[in-house]
Amino acid sequence: MQHQTPEQLRDFLRLCLNPGPGRPVRTPHRLLDVLPEEMHDQLAQHAPHLRHLRERTTVLAQELDGARKAYADALAAWIRGDSTEPRLAALPLSAPCWDCTHTLNWHDGQGRCTCGECGCDRFQPERYVIGRSGAFATLYDWKEHRLVVDNATEEHCRRVRDELLAAAEDGPCAKCGDPIGDHLGWARGHLYEKPQPSGPVREPLPLLEAVTVAYERAVAHIDDCTTCQPGMRLAEMCPDGQRTAVAAVRDLTPDETCAHVAWEVTSEHRNELGTWTQFRRCADCPERLPAITSPEPHFGDARPART
Repeated sequence: MQHQTPEQLRDFLRLCLNPGPGRPVRTPHRLLDVLPEEMHDQLAQHAPHLRHLRERTTVLAQELDGARKAYADALAAWIRGDSTEPRLAALPLSAPCWDCTHTLNWHDGQGRCTCGECGCDRFQPERYVIGRSGAFATLYDWKEHRLVVDNATEEHCRRVRDELLAAAEDGPCAKCGDPIGDHLGWARGHLYEKPQPSGPVREPLPLLEAVTVAYERAVAHIDDCTTCQPGMRLAEMCPDGQRTAVAAVRDLTPDETCAHVAWEVTSEHRNELGTWTQFRRCADCPERLPAITSPEPHFGDARPART
């Protein structure tokens, strides 16, 4: 069964978890065991972040099976009377790469990195790895095990990575003259461009208006995009879709005309008809509003009218 939209897939999986009265309710762990391979492929299509989690689960399960086998072999050798202590291999700290389907393995041995010495590495990554999580990105130096840039845009991380890769390992920095090795893994501020003025401060936008404009621009992008699907959250959309939706809010010009939604009574008096004439003023701007009549006084005791 092919589900075209994320909402159709969510409805089907919700029904799998709770089929209805008289039928057993499944837990999410049990649901993972009974889902067919085709359903996992559809999940990876509608929710790309689930694909990385599933690949990481598979790798960790394989490592667990290997560790159990090594433990069983050591136990069998001890039962046979073999007292030779087996050499323990370094346990890999594995994590999925957000840019591809490889698994990055880093090994920590005696307080130093032994990634180049370990023979079980299936992937030798580049020194600088960009990881994505929704609308944010990070830049990691796997050689020095340092987080170079955190909570930034992907474009910023790529620019910093290109700056670091372009510099020679022992050559001088083009901007400060110091050896580039002194600050390669730190990405100090002088490697970046000088910050530009932020520009004039704009007026705040109503939340409902900003969300509406971003939603309309996102829907228009989905019609021409093969990755984004209806029902996706902003963090699940492709980078172009995220930039398109955010740019719509950035380009929106707020309406500076006050709608006079809220007002307050400044004074009131009893008129010749026995009702109360109330003078008003807008609560959001200093403009006075037309007077109104009310059968009941606004204040406990009538205040003298002011014009």
